[in-house]
Amino acid sequence: MIIIIGGAIISYICSAIFIGLGFHKMFVYENPEYSFMGDPVNVYVGGDAYNYIINANYATAYFALAIFCAVVGMTFIVSYLIVSNNKDDKINRDTKSPSDTVKTNGKDTETDKVSW
Repeated sequence: MIIIIGGAIISYICSAIFIGLGFHKMFVYENPEYSFMGDPVNVYVGGDAYNYIINANYATAYFALAIFCAVVGMTFIVSYLIVSNNKDDKINRDTKSPSDTVKTNGKDTETDKVSW
């Protein structure tokens, strides 16, 4: 059970990291081509337009990875819920449920169960 929850947490952390990287590619761009101050950030070629296109493609890829990680995390959570529900059903099958008894004249009596 801890592995399943841990997998979900790791998937959501990876999703958050990829979202951050995608926004970094979109909004952080420094091209000191004409000045000597600072290092270039998210710069690949000489033209600004080409760099914006390349950064947009990178951002799209990071956002797609973030969605994938979120779906994997949700899959971990759904599998955890299914496994825990199956364990509860197994425990409940071993005990008598309240629907097995019927009150007649203030006394509890068991109902006849029909097996097919």
